Amino acid sequence: MLGHYRVEEELGRGEWASFIAFDTTLRLAGRPQGSPAGHDDDPGWRFRLLHEARAAAALNHPNIIAVYEAGSYGGESFIAMELVDGKPLDKIVPPDGLPFGQTLTYAEQIADALVKAHGSGVIHGDLKPRNVMVTSGGLLKVLDFGLARHAAPGESETDSAFPQGVFGTPSYMSPEQARGEELDARSDLFSFGALLYEMTTGVMPFRASHHRIRV
Repeated sequence: MLGHYRVEEELGRGEWASFIAFDTTLRLAGRPQGSPAGHDDDPGWRFRLLHEARAAAALNHPNIIAVYEAGSYGGESFIAMELVDGKPLDKIVPPDGLPFGQTLTYAEQIADALVKAHGSGVIHGDLKPRNVMVTSGGLLKVLDFGLARHAAPGESETDSAFPQGVFGTPSYMSPEQARGEELDARSDLFSFGALLYEMTTGVMPFRASHHRIRV
């Protein structure tokens, strides 16, 4: 048990640990997410977890994952969000790309999610295929707002506490993000363009054996 969540299955363990759980209070399935063992005593990890919960919870939109709760139990911090019945976009796109009509359908939903986020002053900061879930019915959900930023300085009480440095996924980063510069909504649009290229062609627009970032 994690509070009132009955953990039933581990989904994955990387930067975050994710599980399928049953909310014994509301009687519905959810996806608790927390920092892997050994990181919970790190203030930076706890901050990112709470930051993601606040950023996503403030964006009520059908194409953005819903957050139910942010909490702590037995010394473990976690956020609980809806369980999306589907697959990440990187598992959907075939080697030669998606059909053009399907690409447009998916692109429209991602764009709608970005319009909502940017209209609320939130920059996602890590838009990539793995952070877009596709349900069995073809509905897309953008998730993982752990790197989200507020577009205007001073809008967030936590801006000054955000870990400094370059964060994100190099293959989808805008040049400004890779240089560690202040970002606005255009950085997400750059990532969106890279994602569109991959959906259409089946390959990433920027490919190399390694990435060199100069800051």
